[in-house]
Order: sequence, then structure tokens, then C-alpha cells
Amino acid sequence: MSRTVKDHDVRKKEIVETAERLFLKYGYEETPIKLIIDDIGIAKGTFYHYFSSKDDLLNILVDKLIDEVTNTIRQISEDTEGGPIQRMFSVSHYFRTLAIGKEKMTDYLHEDRNAHIHLKIEKKVMPPLIDCYAKLIEEGNREGLFRTGDPRITAAVLLGAASQLGEGFHDHAGRTVIDREYLSEVISLFERILGTREGLLHDHLKRMEGG
Repeated sequence: MSRTVKDHDVRKKEIVETAERLFLKYGYEETPIKLIIDDIGIAKGTFYHYFSSKDDLLNILVDKLIDEVTNTIRQISEDTEGGPIQRMFSVSHYFRTLAIGKEKMTDYLHEDRNAHIHLKIEKKVMPPLIDCYAKLIEEGNREGLFRTGDPRITAAVLLGAASQLGEGFHDHAGRTVIDREYLSEVISLFERILGTREGLLHDHLKRMEGG
């Protein structure tokens, strides 16, 4: 049976999308190259025409994830519909739910041996994330919601605290394990960092959750 000849970019995209689907379903290590090429119906040589290894393919998927995350962050920060607090919670919600449906891959990326991949993601995502929060903090200062000093420094402190404290109520795979009392303490800390009136972030979160 003859194989379908496809445009270079079309075939490469097909391999990337198929690998991503199979990695998410079975896990990275549990998905051999043979499974990818058999799913598509291509020769092994065709795979190696586009990618030097499965790790090469993983790096492309990591870059794809970074682009998705940074673009979403920018879209949220530039949204004119919600105020700065609402958009901060929108960013937080996005990150809390990002791993849903991607648990196998997230578990793999958070293994100690893959710390270099996790560091790459963090280094690429953190600058636009700080830009986003700095913009929202500056907006909140103008509206009298926050009382902070330099917005970028405040954003870095807030995100650093969130990164460390978040480990207390989320596991690496993104499956929510929220201790409500712990979360309340974290939000109170953020209120102090932002210089808001006491209870402002708590009240806003309750409204977003419907009471």
C-alpha cells in the first residue's frame, strides 16, 4: 500500500500533534516512537527526517507549551473587561487548571531528573508573568485598590511567594488538594503584600466562586 505524501510542514505538524496526544494519554516514557509512527502510518525514516530523537520532539512540545502559556498570560493582562483583581485571579485559575488532562506529562516533567526542563519553562514564563502582574498592580495602585511600591518588585515577591506556598495545596500533576484554611492564610498574605484593605481579596474570591 502506498503512503500518502504530505507537505513538509503539514507532516511535521501531524507528528507533533500525534505525539502530544499519545504522550498525554500514555505518558512520555510509555510512548515509543513506533507507537507514534504506527498511529500515523509513516515509516521510521520519515520520523527521523523531522526529528533527531524523541527528546527532540519533547523539546518542541515544551516550546509549544511555553508559547501557549505566555500568550494566555498576555491575553488576560490585556483584557479590558475585568478589573486588576479579577484578572489576577484569572491568571491564578489558569495555572491551577493548566495540568488538567495533562497529568501524565506533568508528572514526568516534575521528576528530579527533568529539572532542566522545568527550569527552562520557568525561565521563559516568569518574565511575561512578572510583566502581567506588574501591569495589574500598577493599575490597582491607580485605582486605589493596592498600595505598593515598585510594581515589578511587588510582582516578583508575590509570584515567588505563590510558587513556594502553592506547593502546600496542589500536587505537581495539578490535581487540586486545597486546604481551605491554608488557602485563606495565603490570600491574607497576598493582601498584605499588595497593601489592600483586609478581606478585599477574600471577598472577591467568594464572589467569583458564587458566594
